[in-house]
This record gives sequence, C-alpha cells and structure tokens, in this order.
Amino acid sequence: VDWLSTAITVAIALVITAVCAHIVTRLIKKLLHVDKNPLPASSIFVNIGRVSVWAIGICVILSSCFDVNVSAAITALGIGGLAVSLGFQDTLSNLIAGLQVSLTKLVTPGDRIRVGTNEGIVDDVTWRHTRILTVRGDRVVIPNSLMNTDALIKLAPLTTVRVDVIVNPDGADMDK
Repeated sequence: VDWLSTAITVAIALVITAVCAHIVTRLIKKLLHVDKNPLPASSIFVNIGRVSVWAIGICVILSSCFDVNVSAAITALGIGGLAVSLGFQDTLSNLIAGLQVSLTKLVTPGDRIRVGTNEGIVDDVTWRHTRILTVRGDRVVIPNSLMNTDALIKLAPLTTVRVDVIVNPDGADMDK
C-alpha cells in the first residue's frame, strides 16, 4: 500500500510538472513574440525554461516522495560537474555561445549572414546551433561556437537585387 501511494504521488507530481512546463513554454513563446520584447524569438529561451521547470519538478519529487537530500545531490553534482564539463566542452561552448548570440542580438531569425563559406537567412538559434536557409533552399546547421570564432558577416537583406550590365560602346559582337 505504501508503494502505491508513492507511485500515485509521483504520477500526480509528474502531471503537474508537465502542465507547468507546457504553461511556461507557451508563456515564453508569447512573451518572445511581443513587439516591445528586447530578446529575439529564438527557441533557446523556450528550451531553457522547459528544462528549468522539469529540473525543479524532479527535485520536488525526489525530495518529497523518496526522501532524497536534494541539496547534497546538487552539491555533489557541482563537484562532479567539473569533470563532466571537460567531457562536454564543445556542447558547453555551443550553449554559452548560443546564449551570447541570442542575448546580444548578434543574430536574430530573419537576418542574412555568412559564416565561413555558409551563407543564408537565419531560421532559428537553438542551444547548440544556428540553422540557416540558403538561397537554394538547403538548411545548414552552424555550431554556435563557430559564430564566435569565425568571421560572422551580416549581409544586406535580399530585398534589393543587383544586376551587372556590360555596355559595349564599340558595337562589337557580345559573344567575342
């Protein structure tokens, strides 16, 4: 009977956490699409909000249902996090670069950019990469860490078209 009440409590807490994560996700998406919002409408902020709600929900479940000392676990994770961070060095550099790119509005969805040999319109900035759409319709994924290390060029929008015209005043044959 004791395990049944624990299972029901865990199930209820998971449902509440899922509902809260859904509400936070919709709220962040709505706030990011407000005209006076200083932040770009990138999915990185939605993902950080969702992960934060789930982490708090899991900590509450562990503490209340299984009597786990969450503060001691978080302290142990902090110490172990140093070792893990060395293994996830590229992922962490992409995450930090993604936050930097989004918060400083270096690149926002809709911008036309060139990074290295890749050129296109920014589709989305996530926690790991920036996705651009090329003129040919290809989707190119650029790791956020490259946005900080390679030359990032913001190009003019494609609303203007430049056509080079060759003028031949001598009246000679154009094929020659």
